[in-house]
Amino acid sequence: MELRDGRRLRRHVRVNRSAGERALGEAEVSAKFLAAAGPVFDSARAERARQAILALDRAPVREAARALAAP
Repeated sequence: MELRDGRRLRRHVRVNRSAGERALGEAEVSAKFLAAAGPVFDSARAERARQAILALDRAPVREAARALAAP
């Protein structure tokens, strides 16, 4: 990035955030999901969808599909 004063800033990130040893925890994934879902879902629906997605390994997929489907 070049700043107005002519300085150049540069940073190389070997592994993208959320990949490999930089994996996100559940709280970070949830926050990222809720931020992305915010413009599409109201907060209650986004929370239901988040919970259903996090439960995919314990509950039928149809529950997550219902949470994500249009009302």
